[in-house]
Amino acid sequence: HSKHSYRLVYFDSEGRAEPIRLLFHFFGVPFEDARITKEEWAEKKKDSPFETAPILEIDGGKKILGDSIAISRFLAKTLGPEGFIGKTKSDAAKADSFVYAAVDVFMPMYLVKLAQDDEKKITAMEFLKTVVSRFLRSVEKHLAAHESPYVLPSGVSWADIYVLFMVHTLEVADPIFIDKEEYPHVFAHYVKMRGHPKIKDYIEEKWPSKIV
Repeated sequence: HSKHSYRLVYFDSEGRAEPIRLLFHFFGVPFEDARITKEEWAEKKKDSPFETAPILEIDGGKKILGDSIAISRFLAKTLGPEGFIGKTKSDAAKADSFVYAAVDVFMPMYLVKLAQDDEKKITAMEFLKTVVSRFLRSVEKHLAAHESPYVLPSGVSWADIYVLFMVHTLEVADPIFIDKEEYPHVFAHYVKMRGHPKIKDYIEEKWPSKIV
């Protein structure tokens, strides 16, 4: 693992880089957490394959990866234990689907932030609530239906990291989203993942919680 050096470039916020930071901590692999300003990004953007952040620079920029999900999948495959992206092709597809479902919640959150007037904000908020409840219902149904406390039967996978992160993001946005009565399995997963020995210290320091 340590034969490569990693530099993650993003802004000084969680956003799309936070699941990647979590993965590095989960695997115990050192990386440079380069948090840059919007002004610095204007200059740095030319190095980004898609002109988007985050980017991952490997071995001093010999390789540069763009797209947060692609970066996460690469790290899960190369640094994670056997089966961390799924032990079978169908498990891998299942894990992928939960990663994408979690990331899909981002866009309506941005729309709420970007809404200029009250009317647009109300419309954006309604859309966000629809997307959030659909996501939480789907995760709840899945976790309730099988024996494993995780997304996959084989144990923790990168999908759990993404579900954990999105539930945390929703808690920060408004704790009312995470209804323990309505989503008991989601809440149990959140508590379990927050307390996972590999990321517990990072989470306690960076993600104080009002509901756990």
